[in-house]
Amino acid sequence: MTRRTRISRFFLWLFVTFLSLEAGAGLYETRVLIPLWSASPPETVRGWDSTLTVGSRQRFWKFVHPALIFSAVATLVAGWETPRKHRRWLMASTLASLIVEVASLAYFVPTLVELLVERGEDLSDEEISRKTNTWIKLNGARAALGTAGFLAALRALSTPPSTD
Repeated sequence: MTRRTRISRFFLWLFVTFLSLEAGAGLYETRVLIPLWSASPPETVRGWDSTLTVGSRQRFWKFVHPALIFSAVATLVAGWETPRKHRRWLMASTLASLIVEVASLAYFVPTLVELLVERGEDLSDEEISRKTNTWIKLNGARAALGTAGFLAALRALSTPPSTD
């Protein structure tokens, strides 16, 4: 195994590790937390204990988002010259992950802060309900893309990078 192949495999394993952490946390949030705060907006949004949201941001997501972005970019760069059969899975997984991360940082996180940390204080009840419902629908698409990216990363991991 060449040095370049070892480096590419290292970053791919690192990427898959961070994807696994994000997938597990996302599954927990989707099955446990989201139904609690989105059950009956605006009441459940305004009544949400924001320490849960702030705590998870400070203790977990603040580290996972940058680590996942770094590992995705490093994996993409390190695997750029691998054989096409391997590279297509690698590119699909890293690009899907980067799209999910950009969407999370640009829309999903700021909207959650507005709804759950600030408790929608500058929003009407109708706006809270609309934003909550929109967030839930778009989160389904984000989860689907993230799952596809995770599966593509597993496929890249199982596809030998040294032959075409």
